[in-house]
Amino acid sequence: MNESAAGYGVGLRPGRRVLVSDVDGTLLEGGAPAAGTERLGRALRRADAALVLTSGRDLPLSLEAAEVLERDGLPGASGLVCGVGTEVHLWTDGRFLPDAEWSARLAATGFDAEAVRSALAQVPGLTSQPHDAQSRFKVSYYADPQASGQPTPITVAAALEAAGLAANIVYSAGLFLDVLPTAASKGSALSYLAERYSLAADRVVTAGDSGNDRELIVTAARAGMVAVVVANHEPEMEDLRDVPGVLMATGRHAFGVLEGIVAAGWLGTAASPGRDG
Repeated sequence: MNESAAGYGVGLRPGRRVLVSDVDGTLLEGGAPAAGTERLGRALRRADAALVLTSGRDLPLSLEAAEVLERDGLPGASGLVCGVGTEVHLWTDGRFLPDAEWSARLAATGFDAEAVRSALAQVPGLTSQPHDAQSRFKVSYYADPQASGQPTPITVAAALEAAGLAANIVYSAGLFLDVLPTAASKGSALSYLAERYSLAADRVVTAGDSGNDRELIVTAARAGMVAVVVANHEPEMEDLRDVPGVLMATGRHAFGVLEGIVAAGWLGTAASPGRDG
């Protein structure tokens, strides 16, 4: 990401409006910018809003997504929350730097990735994701949802409990299963950034589409932020219709995110997000 191009979106600070959005399935469709991203970018600039991208991607892939989205019209990202909330990187002095305090908080949980792998080695239906999907605070699998005759997250939770290991289990899209420190999630990272930068609830919009966004959406809704689930969401998110404060958008991808921007009042009462057909 080049500094001149990043320009407008960079800079988290107290009082700043911030969009905290998932990437794949929300802003990207099949790895390419989804319809409406250019319009969303114009809206964010009009609102003087910063952008934080949050995903299951590692840092290199998150940087790649940020660059793709920036070329399609979104502001340069002010922050990257990677690995389903296990890493926070903030744009500082022309580059992204890891947030040491966030890493220290996760380390303090005593999370042991090797112990997790050992405890889950015999759980049916789990296949380890590639090496670059793993990290100090993230153990990731592809999961057959019914390999053991019951939902895989239940089987995984039982195996971890039997080994005396506390962890946060995140299951999404009926395929991906991540085991994280108890303090780690996209929602926890959102709360941390809101605390660190004194972000007012009415100046934050969040958006997502799948199970690894659940804590992001629920945390935001409970805090009084605008919490958007885009219309192309995974079936596992449908129950969030019953959660107070969650906006189930009628638009797909960036058009759904735009509904959240409008609902937050950032563009005035006359604005309309439009549809993607």
